[in-house]
Amino acid sequence: MHSPVIVGLFYFLLIKAWKSLTVQCEAYITVQQYPTIASIKYGTSALLDCIFDFQFLSEAEIEVDWYIQLLLFNDSMKKITMSSKMLPLNQSASLSRDDGKYKLTGNLLKGVVFLEVKNLQPRDVGLYTCKVARLIPPPYLEGSSNGTYICGIEDTLQDSCKSSETKFVICLGTLAAYTFVIIMATIIYVLVRRKSTCTSSPLPSRDSLIYVDMNFAKESTGDE
Repeated sequence: MHSPVIVGLFYFLLIKAWKSLTVQCEAYITVQQYPTIASIKYGTSALLDCIFDFQFLSEAEIEVDWYIQLLLFNDSMKKITMSSKMLPLNQSASLSRDDGKYKLTGNLLKGVVFLEVKNLQPRDVGLYTCKVARLIPPPYLEGSSNGTYICGIEDTLQDSCKSSETKFVICLGTLAAYTFVIIMATIIYVLVRRKSTCTSSPLPSRDSLIYVDMNFAKESTGDE
């Protein structure tokens, strides 16, 4: 009779061999990424989803890489990596990595990883692609998504407020300038009128006053 230990070991090796044979038949890893295009307001965050699936996910050593091709820097390629080697011994906690600009979260055992791009700026516009690789067990397999193109948009409400504020300041300045010009023109006009009146109507001289008095005296004598 066969020992139960030997029989159990035989079945265990048989199952392992069957799984390895099945894994070798896999030709690719299915990787899906959402959204395809992300229009994000500058100053806010963009959240990208990477979902992948293949057989025996819980028994494999997985590595997820985010490749970032920035529009303003065509020759530069950033790479952010999350590996199952980072998992704790109990294999139950989710992974998280935050370097200030980019934040990676997810659960490799469940086949989902999120990339958060914080405080989006014009320099962050570009193509973000998720690639997944199975390192162990062999053979090496990898899959890649079509990527997400992140484009930035301005805050139209804020721009309209700024535009309205600028127009208001311009109108206020123009009104103040016109008011100043009108006031100065009025003052100059009044001064010119006064000067003209004084020049055209001089005060009577002393001789003319004596002449007027003499005529008045003659008229008064004649009446009597």
